Amino acid sequence: MIPEVYSAYKAFGAKGIDAPDEVDTSVFSKDQQELMNEVFTLFGQFSALKLMEMTHEETPWKTTQQNDEISYFK
Repeated sequence: MIPEVYSAYKAFGAKGIDAPDEVDTSVFSKDQQELMNEVFTLFGQFSALKLMEMTHEETPWKTTQQNDEISYFK
């Protein structure tokens, strides 16, 4: 877990996180921008709850005990 990220977004719970009014995409390379657009195109259609359900079907979630940290290397 990254405590700063968790603290910043935990109040949203299962609700969606509001997008900022403006995002400076110039800090990202063209490849990074294309990847973000692809991810948004694929996953932007799903609610926060659906995304959570989808991630919890992945192996790291299934093989980690509740309240344990999911290792990057699992």
